[in-house]
Amino acid sequence: ADFYDQRTLAYCSGSLVGGSLVLTAGHCISGDPEHRSYFKDVYVVFGWKQSAAGQYEAAFTEDQVYEVGRIVVRKLANLDVIYDKNRYQDYSLLQLDRPVQGRAPLVLDRTGEFLIVGNKVFLAGYPMGMSVKITDPDDATIKEIGENIYTTDLDSFGGSSGGPVFGSKDAKEGLRAF
Repeated sequence: ADFYDQRTLAYCSGSLVGGSLVLTAGHCISGDPEHRSYFKDVYVVFGWKQSAAGQYEAAFTEDQVYEVGRIVVRKLANLDVIYDKNRYQDYSLLQLDRPVQGRAPLVLDRTGEFLIVGNKVFLAGYPMGMSVKITDPDDATIKEIGENIYTTDLDSFGGSSGGPVFGSKDAKEGLRAF
């Protein structure tokens, strides 16, 4: 009920991880021209936010809107075992049509050093296509870790797929996504 009157724009979230590379969920994009999320029909938009109650930053400049040039890699595998943290895969890396201007890529934790059961985490995403929402850094923790995915008790819902999860400790030290 808190968000019943908010405008929507997106259907998934993602993260800039390189000059023209965006990381998102595998189910957010498709290489099939008949699919609703065919990559050539998808735009990546930076800066979709609500500035005040009922006021949105909904006029975008050219440096905020990008086309997806190609799918670098897409994994959406083992859907029959979605709760198997060792087999299920759901991610994609997209190359945009040009380098992103005026935004720094996220630093990814590739070591797993901070991915520890019990560590606090928070999420940034566009749930149900609404403007950006960021969860409280003290409200969620990592519950289980598998080979391919980990589980948390984050308060998220559809549209947040592909959004970055941050270690809460990093909120004060500089963001690092994992």
